[in-house]
Amino acid sequence: MVTIETEYMSVPRGTETTMLSGRAQSTLIGIVLLIGMVAIGSLGIFLVASDMLTDVEQESEHDRVENSFVELSQQMETASSDDDVSRSMDIDAGEDGAVVMSNTGNLTIEGGDVNKTIPIGAIEYTGDDGTKIAYQAGGVFRETGNETRVVSAPPINYDADSEALSFPIIKTRDEAQLDSGNIHVSHHKTNPLQEASLVENDTVTIEVESEYYRGWEAYFKQQGGATTVQNVEVHDDNRGTVTAEFGYIEGEAVFDSGITVSEPPGEDGNVDINETDFKVRHHSMQELDDVIDDLVDDKNSSEYWVSSDKPWSIDGGETLTHTDSPNGTYFADNIDIDGDYSQIDVSHGNVTIILDGSIEIDGNNNYDDEEGLLVNGTEGNDHVVRLYLTENISVEGGGVGPSTVGEDLDAERFQVYGTSETSFKMTGGGFEGLIYAPSNNYSGTDDGRCSWQQACLHSNPSYYGGLYVSSVYYQGGNEVNFEYDESLEDAEIDIYPDGYTLPPQLTYLNVAEHKVDVEGN
Repeated sequence: MVTIETEYMSVPRGTETTMLSGRAQSTLIGIVLLIGMVAIGSLGIFLVASDMLTDVEQESEHDRVENSFVELSQQMETASSDDDVSRSMDIDAGEDGAVVMSNTGNLTIEGGDVNKTIPIGAIEYTGDDGTKIAYQAGGVFRETGNETRVVSAPPINYDADSEALSFPIIKTRDEAQLDSGNIHVSHHKTNPLQEASLVENDTVTIEVESEYYRGWEAYFKQQGGATTVQNVEVHDDNRGTVTAEFGYIEGEAVFDSGITVSEPPGEDGNVDINETDFKVRHHSMQELDDVIDDLVDDKNSSEYWVSSDKPWSIDGGETLTHTDSPNGTYFADNIDIDGDYSQIDVSHGNVTIILDGSIEIDGNNNYDDEEGLLVNGTEGNDHVVRLYLTENISVEGGGVGPSTVGEDLDAERFQVYGTSETSFKMTGGGFEGLIYAPSNNYSGTDDGRCSWQQACLHSNPSYYGGLYVSSVYYQGGNEVNFEYDESLEDAEIDIYPDGYTLPPQLTYLNVAEHKVDVEGN
């Protein structure tokens, strides 16, 4: 027989009921805890779901307001040129509505004969999560945190055929509160800026001071590329100022002063170059990177290298002349001349050199010695050398230009064009000609003497002609012999070679200030 014993068999009589009661209580507590845990989990799910629902509702409201503001901008643009009809529309301004403000920033336009600052307003919606949607001067912007997106572009238009830049500045006149529902938009007044007309051979600068400066910055970059934006200044009150530039200065106006820089000249050199030789421009010339890249790409289809064996470099003893190439164009990798000289003969026509590399000249510090890169055949003609390079220029002694083979100085005969990263270093030696290598953001080199300046002149060099770069450092012990060739001021200089056209030029600026009333029912 098998005996089955339970725990109760060893428990004294009278205690079984107590134990059963305790177990019942434990079971009850477990059930209660389980119900509580389920309730808490359900509450958490409810809260998460509630937050998600709130976010979806908030985003849906943002989208509705955004669409309404885009339609509003279209109605305001139409009303700005129509005196006869008051326009109505239904607007979704969100649960808390939008605010019409008459003065939230300034817009300054300068170019040609115009220099005008116009206060601009805004129509602004702010969501519960801090998202802002705003209409300002014809554009609609959406700002979330530190990011501003262009929802609808301001009405700045460029017409390539007429070379005209048009900018109708549409601004609100009075302040008001706009609730969702029907609103009226009507034209109040237009102030055409009559003096804003001819801007030929000049640039147009547009400066916007606004809380929505990030949106204006993004828009200007979309319109004209990253280099259109010249400066962004952030203020302490969450506002900022964006400065953009349109147009360019043509070649004949480039070298109207000896040294033109887009940054202030270096002040830590111990040589005084007369301040009248300097002209400070702020990126008013076009960088040549894209054009030079195109020129270098064309070398793959050319048969005309610098010599019959195609050494891909110009060494001492080389002579280039227009007659060796049908159009006088040559392609090379480097110009490297050490203690010798090479000549470029322009007696038969212009010579163009496309250099996918650098220029390095090493020679005696005496400028008149026949060491370096020389230009001859200039007598009785106006032919020139145009040299486009992708890398840097280094002159350590020796001469560069036509002055070493002729008595008359003429910087126009030797023209060097570089990219925005081309550096120019002179350690003694001499240079006669012009160098044009504008840069909007020169990154510098590892040269300790000139770590960030694009042009570096030291050890008593001689420079005759014109220089256009981002920044200049000068140092020379006794002096820097820099002399401006005044004939460059009236010279007809073609920066771009034949077949490569200039970017769109501005000739006319059409600006008008339109005041519009926006009123709710």
